[in-house]
Amino acid sequence: MAFGITLPASHGGIFVIALVNKPLMYLLAILIGSVVSAFTLGVWKKKIA
Repeated sequence: MAFGITLPASHGGIFVIALVNKPLMYLLAILIGSVVSAFTLGVWKKKIA
């Protein structure tokens, strides 16, 4: 939505890259989501003593 990407498939992921109108921006969005998820898990995960 933020990059104006359209995807006619009902699912996402790396396997539908051929259907996207802006493939580089789609990959960037996947990368940003992965970094945000990893950071969030790193902050919320309990430390093992």
